[in-house]
Amino acid sequence: MRREVWEESGIKLGRVVIHSTQPWPYPANLMIGAIGQAIPEGEKIDLGNDPELDDARWCTMEEVREALRIGTSGLGEEPGSEYKEGGLRLPPRTAIANQLLTAVVNGFVSGDSKM
Repeated sequence: MRREVWEESGIKLGRVVIHSTQPWPYPANLMIGAIGQAIPEGEKIDLGNDPELDDARWCTMEEVREALRIGTSGLGEEPGSEYKEGGLRLPPRTAIANQLLTAVVNGFVSGDSKM
């Protein structure tokens, strides 16, 4: 995971914790959901290593909490009525990405509740 994160975002990770898994239908694989912590001096985003990402940015915990509350929706669906254009949008609760972000704001890695 450390190599993959570095290749796609330029961010260098230290601690990595496996959180969950999810079936990935093609070609019958298993997706692993992990939470990683950037090391000091390793937080600079650099998308030049691998052209897979168009954009990456850091978000505050408050931005993530707000998006979990009002900015989640499935593909082609509208976000919650309180959502403001330009805010962070997240996949629905059934997606592993949503579960990982929820775990982080709930203190999965630190042990401290962040909600």
